[in-house]
Amino acid sequence: MRHLAAEAANNAAGPTLRFSLNRYRLYLLPMSTSAYWYQQRKRSGKNADSIMPRKIRGLISDLEKAGFVNRGGKGSHRNYEHPKGVRLTVSGQLGDDAKPYQEREVKRKIQEVEQ
Repeated sequence: MRHLAAEAANNAAGPTLRFSLNRYRLYLLPMSTSAYWYQQRKRSGKNADSIMPRKIRGLISDLEKAGFVNRGGKGSHRNYEHPKGVRLTVSGQLGDDAKPYQEREVKRKIQEVEQ
């Protein structure tokens, strides 16, 4: 790489380029969650509600609207029970993104109660 910089410096017509492998490194960093979802929304052309994951607080509010009662829990786990006997455990802090399996499970339990 250093010989390329010397050749470019000798060439009066072209710009001088310098490469230093010791000073400049290419780091491949993982994409942040928000950047990932922004990119997915941009690619698909859909609105944010259909692509962005829901928050745990949204799942909990849906459960409470359906009649589930928080029976306590340990740590970030919450145990919900419906008077009909259907039980569900939701894990995660209120501001965390809900996992796809959590969204499916909440939806399935609410449908089970409504039938």
